[in-house]
Amino acid sequence: MKLNDEELFQLYQDMLVFRAIEEQMAPQTDTWHAAVGEEASHVGAYFGLEKDDVVGPHFRGIY
Repeated sequence: MKLNDEELFQLYQDMLVFRAIEEQMAPQTDTWHAAVGEEASHVGAYFGLEKDDVVGPHFRGIY
């Protein structure tokens, strides 16, 4: 898969947003499973999804 500059920039922006959310949420609760450093795997996994695709994420250790 060849990505153009606009797509690459969008992926980068998404990773920055993901990191910012992590940094804000993690200190607020003991149940937040931080994924700092794993932004690319999350953003990349969702990048190719279409509007009608359905995803059910799983978070370990939240309770």
